[in-house]
Amino acid sequence: MERLFIRITDFIHHWYVDGSCIFLNIAKTMHKNLEQTLALKATYFHIEEPLYGDYSYSGRVVGFIFRMTRIILGLCIYLALGLIGGVFYLVWVVLPIYLLVRVVI
Repeated sequence: MERLFIRITDFIHHWYVDGSCIFLNIAKTMHKNLEQTLALKATYFHIEEPLYGDYSYSGRVVGFIFRMTRIILGLCIYLALGLIGGVFYLVWVVLPIYLLVRVVI
């Protein structure tokens, strides 16, 4: 009986603690890769600068519009991937409980 409890606690630790660390590392890596691709942070810090050094009025307006659009699209991508990852993580967390309830009932 003691061995059963050890196995159960090992499974819970492996599934929830170790698995959550893996999900966190995947999320960090994905965020790093997205930031490298989208350059959202750099775009935000340079939002008021014109594109390609065009300091005319139209260059400043077009640059601002372009960068603002890029920021909004980048945030939408971050949000969509965050929601997908959150749903996937939630399903992964609930799966053992669901299967246990299905077996017992």
